[in-house]
Amino acid sequence: MLRYVSFLLLLTSWSLPLWGQVPDSAATRYSGALIGAPLVYYQPETRWAFGGGAVYTFTDNEQPDNNPGLLKALMVYTLERQVQSELGGDLFFQNNTYYLSFNFTYYRYPGIFYGIGNDNSLDAAERYTFDRPYFRVNLNRKVSGNVSLGFKSFYEYSRLLEFEPGGIFDQMDVPGEEGGHNVGFGPWLWFDSRDDIFYPTSGWKVDISSIFHGNWLGGAYNYQDHQVEFSKYIRTYKQQVLAFNFLGLFNPGNPPFNRMALLGGQYYMRGNFEGRLRDKHYITMQAEYRIPVWRFIGATAFGGVGQVAPDLPGFAIDRMKYSYGAGLRMRLLQKSNINIRLDYGFGSDGDSGLYLQFNEAF
Repeated sequence: MLRYVSFLLLLTSWSLPLWGQVPDSAATRYSGALIGAPLVYYQPETRWAFGGGAVYTFTDNEQPDNNPGLLKALMVYTLERQVQSELGGDLFFQNNTYYLSFNFTYYRYPGIFYGIGNDNSLDAAERYTFDRPYFRVNLNRKVSGNVSLGFKSFYEYSRLLEFEPGGIFDQMDVPGEEGGHNVGFGPWLWFDSRDDIFYPTSGWKVDISSIFHGNWLGGAYNYQDHQVEFSKYIRTYKQQVLAFNFLGLFNPGNPPFNRMALLGGQYYMRGNFEGRLRDKHYITMQAEYRIPVWRFIGATAFGGVGQVAPDLPGFAIDRMKYSYGAGLRMRLLQKSNINIRLDYGFGSDGDSGLYLQFNEAF
């Protein structure tokens, strides 16, 4: 049964995508393309919702060796007075010496909470509304070859506005339900030998970081957020690509429920409802085979396994959840390998999901 739809599936409401392109010229330092669309949809918990989204990708004509930059924006308002807004980007400077990734969001939006653990029942679903401004700013500098060092920073202020009387929040002491400031900062190691940042056909991407959250930074929560991610891309026959990904999230301490490791979603373990299974630690492995079909159209098949656990000894082979599915790709621009991806995934316990997003899952 289709249990949920990724948010950007709303882009299927496009009557016609809007885009514009600035041609290269000696007088213009930056050239790029803007892709945007209106958003209109209906869900029982939101009623009618209206908004718009846009993505702008560009190149620096004075520094042609720079990776393309990307900026994105989203704004949605519902008749239940709910808001979802986002402004983010990935920027490269000085011939890729510096890489800046940032995201600013404000959510006042409904969620579904099933509890904490790797085996939550579907019948435990409890709806709630969370209010949170959030931002992250990550910056690194190339130090040698494909290796960069930098930092990741994080801030969030959360409030639990509404929840079901007699439900989990009402009966149990859920970490983070009291809300408050959450501040984090820590080191970041980045290795990137991919041949293309949007659609790699060879190379590695390694992302290792440790973000420390604590009262010493002015936050209400004391925990650590360690991330280890490896992605490998192998060109097989012609332009076909076999891609592998491993992600480990380890959050010792006392993270709030909304910042625990969440299994599922539009990037990892597609087909599983994001956050139905959550805990302090999470590991997942996935593989994907990508095939160009015709001109700007492609196809893919993917599969993966993963699980969450309260501690490292809690991981076990027989507790793994699964994910598998297939999808289509449509390249948006001739000079850039930015794709719109449409994926349908199947997960554990009868979960499934349809996703429409920009760029590859990893």
